[in-house]
Amino acid sequence: MADRIVVMKSGYIQQIGTPKEIYNNPINMFVAGFLGAPATNFIHGIYQNGQFICGEHCIQLPAMYLDALDAYNGSQVVMGIRPEDLHAEGIVADTYPSARFTFHIDVAELLGHEYILHGTYNGEPLNAKIASRMEAKGHEALDLTMDLSKIHFFDPDTENRII
Repeated sequence: MADRIVVMKSGYIQQIGTPKEIYNNPINMFVAGFLGAPATNFIHGIYQNGQFICGEHCIQLPAMYLDALDAYNGSQVVMGIRPEDLHAEGIVADTYPSARFTFHIDVAELLGHEYILHGTYNGEPLNAKIASRMEAKGHEALDLTMDLSKIHFFDPDTENRII
């Protein structure tokens, strides 16, 4: 990959930066979904009083997001999280207990050192990457936890990143 890249959509520049800058700080939903394989997951929900509410699941957000999301209190937002930032084990579940959820696996692709899981969360398609030392099979459920230090929020109308 190049030192700097330009991400374009329909002939218009969306973002210019190093691959790492663009991967870690996408300017909008198109760019977030463009880099990475599988692409970023987008989860629709409501931001309210420090929580991201998706269906009946309420996720307590870290303080670092609250100021930027204040203008969206009570409004729809889109959370972006990469498949590799969903964890089936480890310290992430202890750090973010409200971000734990049951993932319904449709297909589990074993790629040697990792699984790519395809399934649903709250009725929306979701992909996860987990270590192959874990056991994962299609048509089963698995508890996963979102690493809340790695999420982004997007405005559902403009699709621009909020934070």
